[in-house]
Amino acid sequence: MAMNLLALTVFICAIMVIMIAVYTWQFRATNGSRVFSIFMFSMSLYILAYSFELSSLDLPLMLFWNKVEYIGILTFPTLAMIFTSRFTGNDAWVNKKNLILIFLAPTIFMIVKVFDDSLHLIYRSVAINRDGIIPLLSFEKGPLYYLVSALSALMVTISILMIINKRRNSSLLYIRQSNIILVA
Repeated sequence: MAMNLLALTVFICAIMVIMIAVYTWQFRATNGSRVFSIFMFSMSLYILAYSFELSSLDLPLMLFWNKVEYIGILTFPTLAMIFTSRFTGNDAWVNKKNLILIFLAPTIFMIVKVFDDSLHLIYRSVAINRDGIIPLLSFEKGPLYYLVSALSALMVTISILMIINKRRNSSLLYIRQSNIILVA
């Protein structure tokens, strides 16, 4: 591994997100803080692993860190939707049965990702692109790549729409909080 400016910048971002997660965990008794903190830890895992992928020089190491990234990639949209449900008061659906159901697809996708070197369902092929200033993982998208992306985009979109809807009929405090969340 060789740290470079891009990897270092991404690493610093990961540390900042970890600090937010740790800070909000201290207020976990407050409604929504626990799931927000877990959401931030999920994001930080993705960002941190990506910084390590960016500093990797060989394909096996890049692929290892890419698999670690996928833990965050697959969980943060679901956690975002749970957080925004709590934040907006639309969390009646958040129960053990539904949590198992909404984490089922990310769990299946993670299992596929672990074995994707032989399955080629998320990445059909992988290589190192050495054309730029640092080596980057290059891949041809497989059929499940699009499904993972669509599911993630759907959950994030639902989360954003819930916040926008909550913002319309809220007090100034909730409007400000909603604005911060939307910008973030």
